[in-house]
Amino acid sequence: PPIDSIYFRGADASVFSLISGLPQYTVKATENHFGEFGFEPTEFRDYQAEIIIITQADTLYYTIIGKGIIEPPEINISVGDFESPARRILSIQVVVENTTNLEYSDATHIKTDLTFNPTLLYPRYHTFITEDNKTASITLDSLSIENKQTGDTLATIEFIVGLGNAIECDLLLENSEAIGDTLEINVVNGHFTLLGVCEEGGTRLINSSGKPGGIININPNPATEEVNISLNFIELGKSEVVIYNYMGEKIETVFEEDITAPKEEQIKVSVSDYNSGLYFIVFESPTVRETKEVMIVR
Repeated sequence: PPIDSIYFRGADASVFSLISGLPQYTVKATENHFGEFGFEPTEFRDYQAEIIIITQADTLYYTIIGKGIIEPPEINISVGDFESPARRILSIQVVVENTTNLEYSDATHIKTDLTFNPTLLYPRYHTFITEDNKTASITLDSLSIENKQTGDTLATIEFIVGLGNAIECDLLLENSEAIGDTLEINVVNGHFTLLGVCEEGGTRLINSSGKPGGIININPNPATEEVNISLNFIELGKSEVVIYNYMGEKIETVFEEDITAPKEEQIKVSVSDYNSGLYFIVFESPTVRETKEVMIVR
């Protein structure tokens, strides 16, 4: 029959169009007539309209459905750049960089591996797999992405920072996958740098003062009532001074501090309650352990 008109009807009709094969024309029995339809969605969703074909003999109704895909659902995650001196606790976060059309995905969780150098960063609470002496990884599974927005934290991992076999390492997010639906996951890797070390002449701590670190002087020695201990701190991180008796039994901790800048310090220790004999003063910093003797006399 002769085709007089073709048009679309419905709330979504505006995104559909007839590009070629426009009426009027006649389609005879057993013949075909081809038309090209246009579809221009503005959202990521299903669109539906009626296509109405008017002939001289009848009006025909058909349902047409199109799936609008502007950009596929995706999430971008990152682990940042961090730096720290040895012996500190460092928290490293995996965060959401941004998302696109996440609401159109049924994925509720993602999993990813975080790869690092285990001699520099030792996980406090997470089980890890060591590949070699410079590579280990933690599997972070079931990280919820529901209602997550830019800047939200997906996971926090605590590490103990050590003076390892390198002074820096990459923080790599690998083997990322979505749970519950397909979802594109993009990653931005990070980096860790150990502070307060120098590689010239072999890896060691930087000593900007030129003086040796540790116990500089013990005065008086022998002592009766009080001991003055002169200390030089050349590295950042936790340092302490502990006194032991000649049997190796701990008597007391006389200094404990998280050093944030190189410095010299003198501490006074009362030994009036100590028994006569030989004692050991032990200085310990992130990479140095030093022992010196002091004699107490009555």
